[in-house]
Amino acid sequence: MVRLIVVAFVYQGFLEPGRDYWEFGFEVGMVARSIATGHGFANPFWGETGPTAWLTPVFPYLLSRIFIIFGIKTKAAAVAMLALNSLFSTLTCLPIFFVARKTFGLREAKWAAWTWAFFPYAIFYSADSMWYHCFLTLLLTLLVLIALHLESATRLWVWAAFGVLAGITALTTPVVLGVLLFMIRWVCYRLRQQARNWLVPLGTAVLALFATIAPWLVRNYQTFHRPVFLKDNFWMEMCVGNVGNDLRWWNGAVHPAGRAEEAAEIQRVGELAYLEEKRTQALGFIETHPGIYVWRCVRRIVFMWTGF
Repeated sequence: MVRLIVVAFVYQGFLEPGRDYWEFGFEVGMVARSIATGHGFANPFWGETGPTAWLTPVFPYLLSRIFIIFGIKTKAAAVAMLALNSLFSTLTCLPIFFVARKTFGLREAKWAAWTWAFFPYAIFYSADSMWYHCFLTLLLTLLVLIALHLESATRLWVWAAFGVLAGITALTTPVVLGVLLFMIRWVCYRLRQQARNWLVPLGTAVLALFATIAPWLVRNYQTFHRPVFLKDNFWMEMCVGNVGNDLRWWNGAVHPAGRAEEAAEIQRVGELAYLEEKRTQALGFIETHPGIYVWRCVRRIVFMWTGF
C-alpha cells in the first residue's frame, strides 16, 4: 500500500514528452515500444538504429506486454508498470523472510521482512523507477533461498530449477553471473564437506542455465553474424565511466542518451560498429591514463557502496 501511494504521487514524471518520452524506461522503454509496434527487439535510442543487444530481453519484453495491454507510454501503462514493480518489491519479503529464518531464526526473519517492507530505498526503487531493480532483487533473493536448500537437495530437478531461474536472472541482467559463481562454489564446498557428489548436480544446474540463455545467444549470432554474449554494450560503459569524466561516475557526453551527436553516430554506422568505436576510445584512454583509470575504479567502488 505504501508503494502504491508513492506511485500516485510520482507516475506523472514518466509522462514528460521531452525526447520522445525518454524518461519512460529509457532504453528499456524504447526497445519495448519497438517490440510492441512490431519492429522487434531493436532501436534502444531515437530513430531506426536496427536490431540490438544493448539490453537483455526479459524486462523489455515484460514492458512491451504492458504497452500492448495499456497503450504505449500512456498514463495507464505508467501506473501499471510502477504497480508491477511495487508488487515485485513486495513479494521480495517472502524469500527474505525464509532466508532469514533458515540462517538466523523466526524472530530475525520477521524483523527482516518488515524492515524490507518499509525500507526507503526499496520503496523508492519500486514506486519511482521503470528499470529492472525490483524484479532483479526478487529473482536474486529467490536464488539465494534455493541455494541454501541445495546442499540438502536429493533430487536433480531442484538443481535444474536453480539453473533455469539463474538463466532467467542472467537474461534480466548479466551482472548476476558474478554472484552466481560464489553461490555455486559455496554449495559445492558444503557438499564436499558432507562427502557427497557435487559434479552431477553442478552439471545439471549449469546445463539448465545454458539451455535457458541459449535461444538468446542463438538470436544474437543470427542477427549480428558473430557471437554476442547476452549484451554488447560493455565498451560503451567503459567509456561513460572513464573517458573525459573527472567528476561523476557517468559521463553523458560520450553516450547516445546524453549527446545528440552520439545518437546520430549510432544511427549512422549501426550498433556493433559504434561499439567498436567505443572500444577503441576506451582502450586508448586506459593505455594513456592508467593511473586515472585505477583511481576512478576506486572512486566508483566507494560511490556504489556508500553513495559518497
